[in-house]
Amino acid sequence: MNKLSGTCVSTRRTATWPGRHVGHQMLLARQPVGLSRLCGVRGALRRRPAGRTYAAAAEDLGQRETGTGMAEDPVVQEKPKTPAELDGENFQEMPSVEFWRTWMRRSPVDDVQDFLQSGGGLGALDLGKVRSLAPFSASEWGLYEEGSFRYWSYHLLRSGFFVAQAAAGITASQRTSSEETSGRLLANLTTNAGLRLYTEALQMFRQDFANIKAGAYREPYDMDPRHRQFSPSFILRRTLRFLEEAPRTLKRRSEGVAEDVWLKSPLYPEYYMNTWHFQTDGWLSSTSAGVYETSTETLFLGQQDAMQRTTLVPLSGHLKGRDLAGCKIMELACGTGRFATFVKDNFPDATVTCLDMS
Repeated sequence: MNKLSGTCVSTRRTATWPGRHVGHQMLLARQPVGLSRLCGVRGALRRRPAGRTYAAAAEDLGQRETGTGMAEDPVVQEKPKTPAELDGENFQEMPSVEFWRTWMRRSPVDDVQDFLQSGGGLGALDLGKVRSLAPFSASEWGLYEEGSFRYWSYHLLRSGFFVAQAAAGITASQRTSSEETSGRLLANLTTNAGLRLYTEALQMFRQDFANIKAGAYREPYDMDPRHRQFSPSFILRRTLRFLEEAPRTLKRRSEGVAEDVWLKSPLYPEYYMNTWHFQTDGWLSSTSAGVYETSTETLFLGQQDAMQRTTLVPLSGHLKGRDLAGCKIMELACGTGRFATFVKDNFPDATVTCLDMS
């Protein structure tokens, strides 16, 4: 605090009051004051009504102390903000969040039915109003981009494989699950309900490819034909594991009973000590770890990797221009570490640490 010609000058990094935030402001008082008085000035400035100057606020403080000024402003109790409101202030939503918030799970069949119910004929169908595949243009779907054929061929074949695996798993579980449960799950794959799921996967792949072409992250490393997932023996082992596990999982799901896991330890929270997603051993054995990724990719019809890769968009923006050799990235609740492989592929010089309770 400096005393200059009878004026107290103090600088502070931020000054706040309801509805305002000002950076690096200077506070002025009419006469030399002590620290307690200066704090009082700051308090008055925080409550400064809109349009008033700092000097006027300081003068009001002096008038209050001599009894000649206006009465003390009432303290306004602000309503506590919800966690969602706080997140909205501190975190920026990516465009994909807004898209999925407003997009309704629809299929082209739904669009045609809506159009026919409105009295139009198929000849007058406006493709621009096909909401399930919106934005409906070849450029938005990247069909003219270099590498589009390779990307779409790979992901459509991969998604088709997991759809077939899902059908095989449901069929294998018919002995242990009720006919109603098995029939409903098969219907989800073979009716318009299934078509809605496939349309959702297409939208996810569209966003994934757009992010790749925009340079947010690299093309998935496992698109390389030399990757082990193209090996027939690897595919067979994973499929057999899934078909062995699927009847157990679907049986627990149909009964609504999650069994306790084999591990008993006070080091784990209670909610963790059961068969997560009705999977055998929950997340706490090498067997469950070996079948987990196959099961979840089957559940999401092959779009899980693309869903997780959207996390690379803000991460790449944050790391842009930085020296990655000194960068450390930690993934909490990493599961099997599948997503971390995409992180390491895009930021090979960074140190990546994975942490999970299982």
